[in-house]
Formats: sequence, C-alpha cells, structure tokens
Amino acid sequence: MEVITRGVYDFIEMELRNLQVQNYAIMVKPVEDSGNIVAKILRMSVIEDFGKGEKHSFILKISPYNKQYQEFIYSSALFEREIYFYSKILPEFEKIQQSVADPFISYAKFYAANPNILLMKDMCTEGFKSLSLEEPLDYKHILLIIREYGKFHALSYILRDLKPDVFREIARNSTENYFTSGKINVLQDMFMKNSIKALKSLDPIHDEEVYQKFSLYIENMHDIVYRVLQPEAAGKYAVIGHGDCWMNNFMIKYDSSNLNVPIELCLLDWQFLRVGSPALDLSYFLFTSTDKNLRDQYYHHFIEEYYSSLFNFYVKLGGNPENCLPYSVLQDHLRKFSIYGLYIGVQAMDIMLNKEKGKNENNSSSTYSSDSNGTEKFCVRIRDVLKDFVAFGYNLG
Repeated sequence: MEVITRGVYDFIEMELRNLQVQNYAIMVKPVEDSGNIVAKILRMSVIEDFGKGEKHSFILKISPYNKQYQEFIYSSALFEREIYFYSKILPEFEKIQQSVADPFISYAKFYAANPNILLMKDMCTEGFKSLSLEEPLDYKHILLIIREYGKFHALSYILRDLKPDVFREIARNSTENYFTSGKINVLQDMFMKNSIKALKSLDPIHDEEVYQKFSLYIENMHDIVYRVLQPEAAGKYAVIGHGDCWMNNFMIKYDSSNLNVPIELCLLDWQFLRVGSPALDLSYFLFTSTDKNLRDQYYHHFIEEYYSSLFNFYVKLGGNPENCLPYSVLQDHLRKFSIYGLYIGVQAMDIMLNKEKGKNENNSSSTYSSDSNGTEKFCVRIRDVLKDFVAFGYNLG
C-alpha cells in the first residue's frame, strides 16, 4: 500500500465526492517502471460499499514529495502546462470534433487537478497496454501513431481558422517554457555527457562526415535548439505539439482477435506541450521509436502517411485545402526543426535502453544510473540515427 500525504488524500476525497462515489475503500500502489522522472505515478482502485460494490480505477499523477527534487525538475511549471492541456486546449478540440466521425480521441480521460495532482482514468482498464522501451516499434505501431499525430496537429490548423483569437491565446500560453529558459541549465551536463557518448559511437574515419558535423553541433547544441524552439520560428504553420513523443508516453490497445495488431493509441504526459513546428513531434517520435532497418524501408512513407492523415482530417473538419500546411513546407520544416528530435532523442534513447534506470528524488545530480549492456545498445541505435540524420539532409546547425 502506497503512503500518500494528507493533502493528496483530501484531494481524492473531494473528487470522489464530486463523482458521487460513496462509502468506498481505497487501494493505492505505485505504477512499476513508469519511467516518469517528473512525477510520482500511482494506480488507485476505489471500491464502493466498503470494498464490496462497484470498482473504479484511476491514475494519480503527483508532484514529487521531495521539495528539492521539485525545484530541480521545475515540476510546478510542468504540472501547470499539462493541466492547461486538459482544462483549456482539449475542450476546444473536443468542441471542434463534436459532429465528426472518427475524431482524435487518443488521450486519457481527465477528471480533475490541482497544482500538484492530476486525477485520470486508468487506461489499462480500457484494454490499453504500455510498450517495452528496449525494442523499436514495428511498421504497424508506427503507422498507427503517426496517423494520430497527423490528426492531432490538424486540430491546431482548424482551430486557428475557426477561432483565431482562441488559438492566439493558447499559443501565447503554450510557448516553450523549459528548454528555452534557465531551467535547462541544470540538465546541460547530462545532455552533454550523452551527446559525447553518441559522438563516440561514430568512427572518426569511416564516419568522417557525420563525425565532423555532429562534433560542431555539440559545441553549440543548446543555442541551436533554443532557436528552433522559439514560437515564431515555425511561422503560420506552427501547431500545438505533444512535446514528449517517446515510447514511454504511448499506450496501445490491440485487436482482441489478433494481439499483434495495434488498433488504438493513448498519448500520455502533456507537460512538455508547446507551440512550434509539427516537425518537432515527428522527429522526436521517429528517431526514438524506429531502427535503421525500418527507416531504410519506410521513413519517407511514414512522412507521407502523416501528411495524408493531417490533410484529410483538416479537410474533414471543414478546412480549406489551400490553407493547410503544404507538403513542401513540411519537408522544409523537417530539414530545419528535426534537430530538436535529435537533441532530445539522444537523451530519451539513453533512458530507454538503460535497464538500470530509476527515479531518484533524493539525488538531484543524477536521475539515472547506467549499465554496460544499455550503453552498447545505445551506441548501435544512436550511430544509425546520426548517419540517417545526415543522409536525410537535415540541418545540424
């Protein structure tokens, strides 16, 4: 049984009362291997009639109890951003889709929040499963997820068309607030350490071009990423992006008759949501979730599928095709903005491939330990990513 603070219990009690759940018993336990370093994730079962009646299943996302760790990761700003998504942005998107068949619904049901707690539905009870972080995704998974990102981004364009004032307000409140501020300074050592490890995965002679370009990039990588995350950088084709597009934040529901076929997606963790180029989400997702073999066969196909999903959903929502993001502009954005996917992908991949990962609220100087097997896998995967990045002609500076 997980020990929760009085404040958390009071919040739970109030929200269960609002949901008209009465005479209940509560069981709370941590979600194992959640991979979440900015919050404590708890699974809560509530059974009415003092444990004999109807069962309700929730997820509690709680700011770390350790105040020093809260300050280290700037949890207050992250919680504020995620709450803004569920309380302000999502209702606007839901209004737009009210009469549309096959809407974008790839998110968890949200019940309530305060500045330090979010209460959501436990999507495991709806048949969704978390993904293994150690292996890249296959074609079917990538296709499902990238099509959903296309629909999600299309909602920004139609909101801009139908409610320009609302979109501008959301854009003002959703600028990058983490990687473009002093907050990232506390993590720069870790980012630099992992980037140097990525550089060492390359052969300076055999991979000379990639090695030299990545070496120059490392010298100024924080400034380079700062520039591409500025809200004005994407111009009129900026979207409200998910921002945290790695496999830890995807839950999948599978076909009951064929458990190898993914049919639904649930996106988690909106605390890094930002307004920016759609390529920020795309590059982060594709470079961390695929291996070289899949990219060699289908990378450009995935981009086409994303664009087709975005364009068709935008038109379906009533958008003027002439106002939609042109495919040529998307390609230009991928060249310019994919550097962010590389920057954050190096860090995410180190976490994904490290079996000894673990949150440590009591040590703000080191969030993850390392293991040799994870390092070997990281070097293989990241070397392929770096070589593909350069082969695609994407900007490293």
